[in-house]
Amino acid sequence: MRALLLTSLALGLSFSAAGGQQEQTINELLRRVRAELPKGWTASYDAEDSRLEVSRDDAVPSLSAFPNAPPNEKTKRRKFAFAFFVIAAVSPAEYRRLSAENARIEKEAAALYEDLVKRKVPHKFDSFLPQTDSEKADVARYEALITTLQSRPDFYFRDISLLRPPGARQIIVTDDKILKECTRVQERVVELFSKYETAE
Repeated sequence: MRALLLTSLALGLSFSAAGGQQEQTINELLRRVRAELPKGWTASYDAEDSRLEVSRDDAVPSLSAFPNAPPNEKTKRRKFAFAFFVIAAVSPAEYRRLSAENARIEKEAAALYEDLVKRKVPHKFDSFLPQTDSEKADVARYEALITTLQSRPDFYFRDISLLRPPGARQIIVTDDKILKECTRVQERVVELFSKYETAE
């Protein structure tokens, strides 16, 4: 349930940096990211999608990371890239408030979910098929709770925040040396950002 919730949260955020200080911040961040990249890597920013992408110039040997990939899939060369959506700044204090509110909502939704399962309300994953009026009312309450969850970014950099796209890992790099290179590049880029901390 939690993975589905986080994916739906991530889809709710968008941001368009139209000039001013935020555009300067994005340009500075892009310069810093490029300075961290080894030869053979590229960083770009798509202002229309508010998307910062880092990619390896040469394709990598890989398998699909999707759960429905064929079991006998052969290794093939694919583009390796990772990205972040740039969104309006969320302060650390606001992030902590959103986290606490989401924790409360998730706890209430989880209890209601467990109750619906215990009552054997037909369901598939997080979707319920209520039969009685009582079940319909409880399912409606559960679905309403889920929609009140607040989107939260993963990192911040000065006056912008950054969000990892949902389902970001789409390939599995099969060459150990290249995998280490890709992991190292991702770590170096993420080190440029500040990570949000939740209250204890």
